[in-house]
Amino acid sequence: MADRYFVTLVHGTWAPNSSWTLPQSEFRLSLERRLDGEVEYNTFAWNGDNDEAARADAAQALSRQVSKAMSSHAESAHFIIAHSHGGNIALRIGSDVANATPLKGIVTLATPYFDPTPRDVVAPALYLLRGLCWFFGSMTLVFLVARLWPGFVRSFDRMPVIRSSSDTIWWTALATGAVIAAILLRQNRQGISEWIRRRQRRRIVAINLPPITVAHVLSMSVRGDEVMLAFRALDFLSKMSILLLRPNSIAIVTVLSALVLLPYGNQAYEKVTTLIGGSLGVIVTYPFLPFAILAEAAAAALHIPISFAFPLATVVLSAITITVLSVVSFFAAAVVHVALKLLPFGMRGWRFLDTYFLQISPRTTPPGTDKVEKGEIVMPRSGLMHSSIYRSEECLDRISDFMKKAVAVQ
Repeated sequence: MADRYFVTLVHGTWAPNSSWTLPQSEFRLSLERRLDGEVEYNTFAWNGDNDEAARADAAQALSRQVSKAMSSHAESAHFIIAHSHGGNIALRIGSDVANATPLKGIVTLATPYFDPTPRDVVAPALYLLRGLCWFFGSMTLVFLVARLWPGFVRSFDRMPVIRSSSDTIWWTALATGAVIAAILLRQNRQGISEWIRRRQRRRIVAINLPPITVAHVLSMSVRGDEVMLAFRALDFLSKMSILLLRPNSIAIVTVLSALVLLPYGNQAYEKVTTLIGGSLGVIVTYPFLPFAILAEAAAAALHIPISFAFPLATVVLSAITITVLSVVSFFAAAVVHVALKLLPFGMRGWRFLDTYFLQISPRTTPPGTDKVEKGEIVMPRSGLMHSSIYRSEECLDRISDFMKKAVAVQ
């Protein structure tokens, strides 16, 4: 006796009445020709909103529709075939289908799965902040002490950082406050880290799919899928903003800045201030002046002919470079994030800060399970690869083989 198949088709975001789900579509006809038996199709229609809540509501409605179909067509083998975010809807219903006859399988086409894991944002941010506090506080306090020996700090007369006793009080207060802040940050880093981790865990639970209970799942993807590329770009840009704040990155940028400025020697500071402008140059420069003057004093003790201008220019250029690169990557990530929320495969409930506190890497198979059979196909580029997958002959062959094998397993 020929096998009987009942296939529920689920469209993706913003795609009601998608052509591949319609009666007499090439997808339906091609799949039916490949299956050895009778095939009946049913389409599940949902509002297609680009919203996690809409997909959760759709999963409940799909569960009711599939349960009803399984009751009225108990003699058939039931499958769900879903495209894009329709796959995330389909995989939510596995444990909800109340019927004695289990669902035979689910096929997802170009579904973007997300695997959120905690991103280490606390350590680099705290290390950077503590490092800046220690650097400014310790350098300034040493400078204030060294100032008692004017012959030791020769640059003091040529570049007066402190012009009066009130200046001395202000610099001392700022330096002391910076050192105290560094100590407090070190003492409270565990509490800050735990607060961030709790928030990360809550967002991971909100984004993650529930455990997959369906015995047979086939996840089909196409190489070069624009969805995967866009989400990977967002994750990369978010990671770059944080990577630039790490001590190793700062050290590398500082060394490169010194090499770039080396040919200019003691005129390096003039080159940097010309680049960033006068008023901004003063704002950026002032916190680094004590360090630069001490560096000149140390160089003089070692008989190295440099003035405070070169070390000052080096740290200022490093700070500007790291800030500019971080801001550029941050805004680039923001642009990609907005684009992904506006496109059908985005996540409207996905907050921008999630991309910094979580590493949300796109996957072609659901995370945390070994029940999923993976299939990747290669197609000639013609329009969006994301929406071309259901026109692939290779994809149809894999789907039909998967369904026949699932039916054969009793």
